[in-house]
Amino acid sequence: MTNIFSVDYQNSILAISISLLKKYGIKSHHTSLPELDKKLKQYKNIVLIIFDGMGINILNHYKEKTPFLHKKIVKSISSVFPPTTAAATTSIHSGLSPLEHGWIGWMQYFKKYDKVIELFRDTDFYEQEKINTNVWNDFLNYEDIYTKIIKQNPDVNFTKIFPFWAPNGVSSVSEMRKKIVSTLAQNDKNLILGYWTNPDNKIHKLGISSPEISEIMEDINQEMETLFSQIDKDTIVLITADHGIIETDSIFLNEIKGFEECFKNPPSMEVRTISFFIKEDKKEKFKTLFNQHFKNDCILYTHDEYINSGLLGSGKMHPMIHEFVGDFVAISHTNKSLCYYTKKEKAIMLKSDHAGLTKEEMLVPLIILEKK
Repeated sequence: MTNIFSVDYQNSILAISISLLKKYGIKSHHTSLPELDKKLKQYKNIVLIIFDGMGINILNHYKEKTPFLHKKIVKSISSVFPPTTAAATTSIHSGLSPLEHGWIGWMQYFKKYDKVIELFRDTDFYEQEKINTNVWNDFLNYEDIYTKIIKQNPDVNFTKIFPFWAPNGVSSVSEMRKKIVSTLAQNDKNLILGYWTNPDNKIHKLGISSPEISEIMEDINQEMETLFSQIDKDTIVLITADHGIIETDSIFLNEIKGFEECFKNPPSMEVRTISFFIKEDKKEKFKTLFNQHFKNDCILYTHDEYINSGLLGSGKMHPMIHEFVGDFVAISHTNKSLCYYTKKEKAIMLKSDHAGLTKEEMLVPLIILEKK
């Protein structure tokens, strides 16, 4: 069933970052959340926790397992577009729209290497080989909001608490919670950023209704309730997600006659927001073929239509956006994910995914813990 739901940057995860900047006296051309602005003024300690993939739909699916989190939901807000970790967490950390920071998909085409590169892993997506580059440093660098805040407010202690793969990372939500509490006890003014990879990581592989996901959600709920009992009236905790996630049906374009002969380069960005680079003499054929198979599942944009759609937000466009966006971009608004693999044995069938234009992928919670 079609379920098209657009992005709302005025009421979004990006706006959370702008409220944080505003709290510490830093201006932005983007809009903050007025109700959050009022609250942040009252606190000297601010904790922001991002649970990857914990959209409103996931919380609702596990309502019986997450009663505390549900009680503390202030409102539903929008992710950015596409609703995927690369675009969404980068918007939170940078205070920029995807149009500005250029992180618009998990894997993006780089002309210099003539390859589709996974941004977080500096890896050729199709060959799974490391590329001799650091994408963040070499192409998509930005000054994060925390650096800006500390520069202007040197009395604020900033602490980042990420999973095990990060420096001084943690191995559980419980460990993250304990580290938050100990950090609050050790410093007078704190800005703490926490990030956890679940439920997203497991939902991709297991689906939304797996018993393991139920346990993960119950654990998150319990740990956040415990955290609430351990903070004082000087601390506010903001909990949100980068995006939601839905169960999907993967379709391999390799298996549909006619598509491969149209491709100039393999598809890139995401499997639910897909960038296609098409041979000049095959563009009409590609459009006809695509609409023949997917007109009821996807919106097909030309290069210029996508960039000018407003989906990526506002601001000064990153200079590489035109390079990353192909001749056409297809956005799924049903459960279809369009996959392509150059080595069939490396095909991975995910039970759930995101980055499409549905309410379930787009809406995330703004949860606030505060002692009044």
